[in-house]
Amino acid sequence: PSLHPPSRAQPTPETNSKLDRNWGQRQKEMRIRNVRLSPIDEHHCVAHVAWTATYARKDQSKVAIDFDVHYLVQKLDGEPKVFGWISDDEQALLRKHGIV
Repeated sequence: PSLHPPSRAQPTPETNSKLDRNWGQRQKEMRIRNVRLSPIDEHHCVAHVAWTATYARKDQSKVAIDFDVHYLVQKLDGEPKVFGWISDDEQALLRKHGIV
């Protein structure tokens, strides 16, 4: 199925954790670097999305972090819907770069 990448990242309404509040306040930009689709069957695919997120850090310069997310997509009635995703350990990545 064809899938159009989002124009910007959509924050989730469940941003309740300390980690979510911290990165959300420091996140300045999300940019899609690349999208690659891997068909599974007639109605499913995996969208491999390469992102770059730019964050502000306390008393330091901004940092750009590259990461990948693999979205599980189902397309029924012409409408693609993400029903799951796979990503690396986001908390560890943010700690590594001094965001949290």
